[in-house]
Amino acid sequence: MNIIFMTHSFPSEVHPVDGIFNQQRIQALMKQGHRVKCLLFVSVTPKFKHFFPVPMIGRIYTHLEERLKLTNEYHYNEVHVIRLKRISPPYKMFWGDDHRFVKFFNGRKIRELIFEFAPALIISSGMNPGSALAKMVKKIVDVPFFAILEGSDALLTYKQYRGVDKIIAMLNRYADKVIFVSESMKRDVTKRFRVNNSVVIKNGYDKSLFAYHPDQKTRNDSLYRIVSVGNFNYVKGHDILLKSLFGIGIPYKLTLIGDGGKEKEYREIIRANKLNVELIPNLPQKELRKHLDACDLFCMPSRSESFGITAVEAMACGVPVVASNIGGLAENIIDGFNGYLFKTESVEALRSATEKARSTDWSKEDIAKWTAEHFSWDKWATEVLQMIL
Repeated sequence: MNIIFMTHSFPSEVHPVDGIFNQQRIQALMKQGHRVKCLLFVSVTPKFKHFFPVPMIGRIYTHLEERLKLTNEYHYNEVHVIRLKRISPPYKMFWGDDHRFVKFFNGRKIRELIFEFAPALIISSGMNPGSALAKMVKKIVDVPFFAILEGSDALLTYKQYRGVDKIIAMLNRYADKVIFVSESMKRDVTKRFRVNNSVVIKNGYDKSLFAYHPDQKTRNDSLYRIVSVGNFNYVKGHDILLKSLFGIGIPYKLTLIGDGGKEKEYREIIRANKLNVELIPNLPQKELRKHLDACDLFCMPSRSESFGITAVEAMACGVPVVASNIGGLAENIIDGFNGYLFKTESVEALRSATEKARSTDWSKEDIAKWTAEHFSWDKWATEVLQMIL
């Protein structure tokens, strides 16, 4: 069967971490014998902040040069990726209309690709622009259209941008299935929006890479090593984690892996409070695995989290997780077995949970075994494909 997978986030040689979960989804579909093409939507519009209050000509030029030089097609880990470049509107006012820009700039190309490849299934990742193209796609070809809502695009976007209601209405009319990644995400979204034909299919993880190997748990000091991974932004809550280290009663070292707009703020907190924290840019998954093998605890202090793949990857390596009692994290963490949940945004609760985790005698082998039994990209692919039988 031929499948088209549409998304705005997919890895490349330059950005090997971006949308890696989409790469793993596609590979799971290919593993079951299907041919998959990935349509990657790329905006060439510079960030809004680069224009105001004074245009930053250098950054605008650099951004345009980088985006326009991107090849129109590439292969990454055996996945054929076709870049569809467009100008996008200012999201603050016109986020809900971005799919119209895709249609204007890329509509003819999308139509040609669909006729040439003749897909029997189309899957989109992310609400906009991918899922919002359901109407256009359905007018081109009458095949099943499955829309995956990933998290913040449905849980938080309506608070920032206009147009979410229109896109949900479009999905209700044209999407055959709307896929949520956790029960809690489905519950939270449907509190605000009526979503038709929805199902829950949980994400998986790369079992060939993330697994428990006792001989790799090497240590050369007595520090309690904590790792946290995620974009340096408000939603991921790393400021809560840093503040929880103030006066913590254990010798520790925290490694924060990621990047984003709050890096400068985090470095100032670390410097001012003399915290034993190392900030590392986003890493390929093989390098991330090394940090998980060397740590005692994984922390996910998110203010919103639809699923939490990195927490699952840590547990697959036998690492217990301390996480906010929110979203998919609350479904995947069992207190005292594979980690502890703490009250979201509570610095004191996170500090207490971290200290409690250090004194707990974890069965790392059981944590890894439970994770392998409950999460798999192969299982994800099977459940997706069963919906078209």
